[in-house]
Amino acid sequence: MREKTEDANDIIEYGLDSIDPNEKIEINLKDFIHIYKTFEEFNRFFHQPLHYPELKNVEEYLGNKERGAYSIISKMYYKVLDKYVQGELKVRLEDEDGKLINPNFPYYYK
Repeated sequence: MREKTEDANDIIEYGLDSIDPNEKIEINLKDFIHIYKTFEEFNRFFHQPLHYPELKNVEEYLGNKERGAYSIISKMYYKVLDKYVQGELKVRLEDEDGKLINPNFPYYYK
């Protein structure tokens, strides 16, 4: 049976050490700036706990697929990053028997 992990770092960083540090991809500058500004905004909100003193503040910020942070996450994942996840890279990222997918589930999976 699969274990669960409470640390998002375990999920995100799993298998990164199996990637050759000399391997490269090329990314469009506009897409890179879009990604950078996305993380800049998320960092601006989440770095300061006073921005979300209650759960409702986080829910408001996250929004849904049409507005708010989740709409940005969805667009980034399905429209921006998906352009770069093709061929062998796509196989590596989606192969559950591969080295990049943590065999443990995030804690929030039921």
